Amino acid sequence: SVSLDKTVRVWELPALQLQGVLRPPIGTGIKGALYAVALSPDGQTVVCGGGEGEVFVFQRSTGRLTHRLQGFPNIITHLAYSRDGRWLLFHDASAPLLQARELDASGAIKGDPVVVARALTGTMDQARMSPDGKWVAYNSNESGRFEVYVVPFPATGQRFPVSRNGGSQPTWRADGGELYYLTPEGVLNAVKVTASGTTFATSEPVEIIRPKLAGVSSVVEQYAPHPSGTKFLFLD
Repeated sequence: SVSLDKTVRVWELPALQLQGVLRPPIGTGIKGALYAVALSPDGQTVVCGGGEGEVFVFQRSTGRLTHRLQGFPNIITHLAYSRDGRWLLFHDASAPLLQARELDASGAIKGDPVVVARALTGTMDQARMSPDGKWVAYNSNESGRFEVYVVPFPATGQRFPVSRNGGSQPTWRADGGELYYLTPEGVLNAVKVTASGTTFATSEPVEIIRPKLAGVSSVVEQYAPHPSGTKFLFLD
């Protein structure tokens, strides 16, 4: 988790025991401010970012800063790995745009940013790549309210709506067979996923649980599914 004191805290689940504090380089103002963090699929690497267009890469076990990735937007509000650790999704807070950067085996950047999805107005955030790396789910308020959409990766120009009456915080079941999201009323819904080639479809949403949340965020992730999809961890 990121903190207002410009540090990252690493927690062990399910006991929620603090395992360490990571300290990126900081300065005055937004220099060193952190708005996004992600853990690599193997659990060995932590990436974090926020202000001044830089992403910091840490070795989780030692707390050592291994890379300072340049060339990101000035304000980063979201980071997420692909399942294979090859891609890092990120959101540019200054534009309705989702992008990805390819990483090499050491965690350094390869090539230029790749556009995942864009909107004409509003904002988009909370992107998550499917377990097979072929789809990206995200939320956008381009329609006037936040809804969940899925696009192919790499982008083809297609976009598939998932939520029906508002939605945010999409996450995938570990096998890619279901997508979860929160409604504006704070209900956790699930939809079955059918994907083949460039075709993507979902079932009607089914209510899973009504967690006790103070509100639903379109920026901060408030839950995480167990790989089985039978248990969920919520941020109270």
